[in-house]
Amino acid sequence: MSGIFHIRRIRLIHFHNFVDETLPVRRNLFLVGDNQSGKTTVLDAVHFALTAGVDMEFNAAARFGPRSDAGRNLASIVLRYDLEKDITLREPCVAYAAVEVREEDDVTFHTFGVGVYATSIDAQPEVWGFIARAKGLDEVGLVVEEMCPDGVVRPRPVDRGELEWTLGRDKVFDKGRYRTALAQFLYRDRDDYQRVLELVTAAKSYRELVARARNLDDLFIGLLPPPAESEFREVRDALRAIDGIQADLDDLESELGILRNILERLGDARRETEKIARYEYVGAELATREARQDHEEVSAALEETRLAVGSAMDRLASAESRESALADSLRTVRGGEGFAIVEREAEARRDLESAESDRDRAREDLRQRDADLRRARDVSGEALRFLEDARRLAQKAVRESSEGVAHCGPEAAQAVGAFADAAFAIEAAVPFDPAVIRKSFQTLRAALSGTALTAGRMEARAEGEFLRLRDEAGRKEHEADAVRERAEVLPDIPCYEELLTVLQEQAAGAVPLYRLLELSPELPESAGSVLECLLGPRVLAAVVAPASCHVAARAVVLAHGHGVEVLDTEDLRKRRDPSAPGTLPAFLMPVGDEEPGRLALSYLARIAGDVTVLPPEKGRDGHGRVVWTDGRMYDEGAEARIDPGPPRFFGEEARKAAALAEESRLRREAVELRREAGFAEKEAADRRSAAAACRVAVEALDASPPELLLARKDHADSASRSVASVEASLTSATAAVEAAEARVGRCRDRQAELSAAVAAQGLAQLRQRAGELEKELDSARREKEEALKGLERRRAAVEEKEKRLAVARSRREAAESEAERRREALRNLIEPVHRADVDDYVFRLMRGSQIQPANIKDLVLYAHNARTKAFAVIQSSDGIRNERIYHRYGFRLDEEHREVRDPSGRPVEEAYGVREEEVRSLQGALDEKTRDLLERVVMAGLVRRLQGQVRDLEETIRGINRLAADLSFGQSRFQFSLKKRTEYRRLLELLQEESILQPAVREELRDFFQARLDEFKRSREGDVPEVLDYRRWFEYVLLVSSRRDGEAAELPRQRLRFGSGGEQAVPTYLLVIAVASLLFNRTGARLRLLLLDEAFLGIDAGRREVLLQFADRAGVDFIVATPELDGVTPALQASSTLLIEKTPEQDVFVSDFHWQRPEIQASLFEQLSDVRPEDLVIGFPPKP
Repeated sequence: MSGIFHIRRIRLIHFHNFVDETLPVRRNLFLVGDNQSGKTTVLDAVHFALTAGVDMEFNAAARFGPRSDAGRNLASIVLRYDLEKDITLREPCVAYAAVEVREEDDVTFHTFGVGVYATSIDAQPEVWGFIARAKGLDEVGLVVEEMCPDGVVRPRPVDRGELEWTLGRDKVFDKGRYRTALAQFLYRDRDDYQRVLELVTAAKSYRELVARARNLDDLFIGLLPPPAESEFREVRDALRAIDGIQADLDDLESELGILRNILERLGDARRETEKIARYEYVGAELATREARQDHEEVSAALEETRLAVGSAMDRLASAESRESALADSLRTVRGGEGFAIVEREAEARRDLESAESDRDRAREDLRQRDADLRRARDVSGEALRFLEDARRLAQKAVRESSEGVAHCGPEAAQAVGAFADAAFAIEAAVPFDPAVIRKSFQTLRAALSGTALTAGRMEARAEGEFLRLRDEAGRKEHEADAVRERAEVLPDIPCYEELLTVLQEQAAGAVPLYRLLELSPELPESAGSVLECLLGPRVLAAVVAPASCHVAARAVVLAHGHGVEVLDTEDLRKRRDPSAPGTLPAFLMPVGDEEPGRLALSYLARIAGDVTVLPPEKGRDGHGRVVWTDGRMYDEGAEARIDPGPPRFFGEEARKAAALAEESRLRREAVELRREAGFAEKEAADRRSAAAACRVAVEALDASPPELLLARKDHADSASRSVASVEASLTSATAAVEAAEARVGRCRDRQAELSAAVAAQGLAQLRQRAGELEKELDSARREKEEALKGLERRRAAVEEKEKRLAVARSRREAAESEAERRREALRNLIEPVHRADVDDYVFRLMRGSQIQPANIKDLVLYAHNARTKAFAVIQSSDGIRNERIYHRYGFRLDEEHREVRDPSGRPVEEAYGVREEEVRSLQGALDEKTRDLLERVVMAGLVRRLQGQVRDLEETIRGINRLAADLSFGQSRFQFSLKKRTEYRRLLELLQEESILQPAVREELRDFFQARLDEFKRSREGDVPEVLDYRRWFEYVLLVSSRRDGEAAELPRQRLRFGSGGEQAVPTYLLVIAVASLLFNRTGARLRLLLLDEAFLGIDAGRREVLLQFADRAGVDFIVATPELDGVTPALQASSTLLIEKTPEQDVFVSDFHWQRPEIQASLFEQLSDVRPEDLVIGFPPKP
C-alpha cells in the first residue's frame, strides 16, 4: 500500500438532526458549539462510516464506567428520536454517513460510507456500505430528485438497490463484507483494521478510557495491541482436542469404574453370603449343644419329681386317718340331749346382738333427721329474707326512676306501674307468671335508654351549635375590630390582608390600586358601586410599586398565588395610555398628584378604556362595554344591574364610610349570634339534665332486674318444700326407733330365760368340748386338703416334665439335623481346600471368637442387609442400570448364584477386562497428544509469538520516546520505560531467544506451560489468559526530566495525582498520539485518523500547542469535538473549524472556517514572522 489519505468532505443525510449536510475538512477538523448542538453526532458519523456500527457506541463521551444503560442507538439516530417528547420526528427513511478522502496529490478522491434503512425505534435497521474508488461525493449520487404527491420536486436519499444500480453491485456490500473491503482499502488486512479501530474507539471515549485506567499500566493495556489471540486459539483448539480425548477417556474410565463397582459389590455379596452361611452354621451348632444339655436336664428333673409324688401320697393317707378319728369324737359329743339347749341359747344371744345394733342405727338416723330439719328451717328463713330484700330493692328502683320516666312517654309511665305491681305481688309458695314482670321491665328500660340516648345526641348538637355561634360571634367582633383599625374594607381576594402585611414588611412603598384613585366630582356618587363592580376585586386589589421596591413587591405578590396582579411600572411609564372622555378612567382621578396614581390610571386605560359611562336616560349607541349611573351594566353582549350606591374603595372618605358600615353590620351580626348561642346553651343544659335522669333510672333498674326477684322466689319456694320433706322423714325415723326398742326387749327376755336353763342343767363345759373338737377337725381337714393338693401338683409336674422331655428330645434331633444341613450349605460356599474339615475352617477363620447365641440373629441380619445393599447397588443407576452400560451390555443379576451376565451369557468380569485394555490404550494416545501440544503448538508457535510481542512492545516504547524526545511541556520532558513484574521476571528470562535453545530452559518453559493448561482451558472464548498477556508482564513507568538539569526521575501515579487535571492529561494524550502514530506506521494505514470527543479539556494553551505540533509531526489527523477549541493554530499545517448551532426547533446550522499555515515550519520551535495574532482568530475578514 502507498499514499496517505486525508478526509476532504463528510456528508450526513438524515443522520440525527442533520438533514443533508456536507462538511468540508482540511486535514484536521475541529467541531465547536454548545452542548447538545450536534458536535458528537459528526464524530459518531465518521466512526459509523469506519465501523458500520459494529462494536461501536454512540455518544460514548457522555458515559462513565460500564455500559449498564442503553443510550442512543442507530434507529433513534435515523428516525430523529426526541427524548423529551418520546416521539420520532421522521417517518421510516434511509440515512447515510459518507466520507470523501483525498490522496496527497490533492487530485484523486475516493468515497466510502454506510447507508441505513430504519422503520421503527424498536426494529433492527438494515445496514449496507459502499466504496467508490476514484469518485468524489458529487459523483456517487446519494440523493435523487423525486416528484411528491403535492406536485413539488424534493430530494430523497437513494435506497440500496438504487445505489447498486448507480455504482455497481460490486461496490455495495453488506455490513460484514463492507468491513473486510474497507480494511483492505485503508489498511493491510482485517487484523490491522481491527487493531486500528480498537485504538480509535479508545481515544474517542477518552474520558471513559481515563476513568477505567486507574494507573499508567491500565492505560497502556487499553492502547497496546491485544495479546496473541490466534496462537492461543490454536492452543485452545489443541486443548479442546485433548479434552475430546480426555472426555472419551473419562467416559471409558467412568464405564470402567461402573464395571469395577459392580465387581466389587458382587464380591461383597458373595462374601456376605458365605458369612450368612457361616453364622447360620455356628448358630445351628450352638443350638444343638443347647438342645442336648436341655434334654439331659429335663430327664434328671423328671426322676426327681416322681420321687416327690410317693412322699405326697404318704402324707395324704396320714391326714385322712386323723380326720376320721376326730369326726367320730365330735358326733359322740353332739349326740347328747343337753346340747340342743346350748344351741338355742347361742342363737338367742346372736338375735339380741342384732336387735341392739338395729336400735342404735335407728337412733342415729333420728338424730340426723332432726339436724336436717333445723338446717332446712334456717335456709327457708334466709331465703324469705332475701326475697324481701329483692322486693324492697325493686321498690327503690321504681322510686329512683320516677324522674327519668317523667322525660319519657306514657308507655314508660304504664310500664313503671306494672313493674311495681308485679314486684309487690311476688311471694314465696304463691304461683306467679314471670313474663309479666320481665315484659314491664324491658319496656321501661328500653324507654329510659332510648330517651337518654336521644337526649345525649340533642345535647351534643346543642353544645356544638353553642360553640359554633360563640366562635362565629367572636370572629365577627374580631373582623369588626380589624375593619375599624384599617378604616377600610378589602377586596374579596383570599388572604389579601396577609398579603398587605407582608408587602408592608418587605416592600413598604407598594400600594393597592384602589387607594391611589377617587371618583371625579363630575360623576354622581351613586355610580361608584357600579364602577367598582365592573372592575372587580382582582383589578381593585392590583399592587402598584415604585421602582425602588418593585422587585421585592413582585416576588411577594407572585408567591401569594391568588391571582393578585402587580403592575409593570416600567412598561406603564414607557407607554402611557390616555383616557378617552366619557370612559370609565376619565371619571377617576389620582389621589394627589403622585406618580403611582397616574400609573394606575394608565393601567385602567388599558383594561377599561373602552368602558363608556352614560346617564340613565341615554342608550348604548353601539358601545360594547357601558355602565349607567343608575346601576346598569353592559359588557360584550351581557347586561346586568346592581343597586346604585356610593363607592366602597375609591376615595378615602368613601372607604371610611364603607368601613364604618361594615363594622356596624359585623357587630349587629355578632350580637345576634351571641343571643342565639344563649338559647343553644340552655337547650344543651336541659338535654344534659334529662339524659342524666334517664341514666340514673337505668342504673337503678339494672341493680334490681326481674331475674333477681325470680331467682330469690325460686330459692324461697325450694326451701319451703325442703322443710316439709324433712319433717315427714323425721316422723318416720321416730317410729322406727320405737319399733327397734320393743324388739330389743323381747330378745333380751328370751336370752335370759335360755341362759338360766343352761346354768341349771350344768351344760357350760359341754359346749366348750364341742368347740375344741370342731377346731381340731377343721385343722385335720385343712391338712388333708393341702396333702391332696400337693399330690396333684406333683403328678401334674410329672406330666409336664414328661412333655418337656419329649419336646427336648425332638428339639435335639431337629438341631442335629439343622446343623448337618448348615454344614453342607457352608461346605458348598467355601474353597474346596477347606471342605474336608468345615469345623476347623470356621474355627480358624473366626480365630476362636466366642459368639453368643443371642447375637447370631443380629449378625445374620446384618450380613443379609449388607448383601441386599450390594445387590441394590448392582441393580441401581450406579450398577447395571447405569445409562452408560445399560443399553451397551444389557447385564442381568442372578442373585441366587451371585453372578452378573449379559444376554449372551458373558460374565461381567470378561467385559471389565476388555474395557480395561481400551483405557490403557487411550491413555497412551492422550499422553502423546499432550506432548505434541507442548512441543509443536506451545513451544514452536505460541512462544515465538510471545517473543515477537515483547520485542514489539519494547520497540513501541523506544519509538514513543524517540517521538517525544524533544517535546517540552513547560519545564518538563516526558519519557516512558518498562519494568519487569516480579511474578513474570522468570518467564521473560526463559523467553529470551538465546536461552530458549538450551535444553534445561526449554524443559522449564515446558513445565511452566504444562502447569497452566487447566488455566488455559478455563479461559472464555475470545479471551487470552493473563499469564499469556504480554502487556501485563511489565510495569509502565513515566519518567520526567527538567530542562534545566536533564536528569530523568520516575513520576509515580500517586505524585501525578497531586497535579492539576491538565498536568495529568498531558502524558495520556502524549501516549495516545504516539501509540497511534506507531500503530499507523506498523500497519501501513492510509487513513491516519483519531476521533477525540471533549478533547484537551483542562490543558493550557501552551501544552495544547505542543501536543498539536506533536500530532502534526507524527502524521496523525484529528477530528476534535469541544465546546470552544478551534483549529486556528500555527501548530497545524491546515485545519477546518465547524461552528454548529441548533435552534429550539432542533434544526442544525453549520458555519465552516478554514486555516492554512502560510509556510512550512522548518523546526518545532521556529517563530513564523508573518503570522499575525488576528489570523489566529475564527471569523470573517473585516470589510475595507
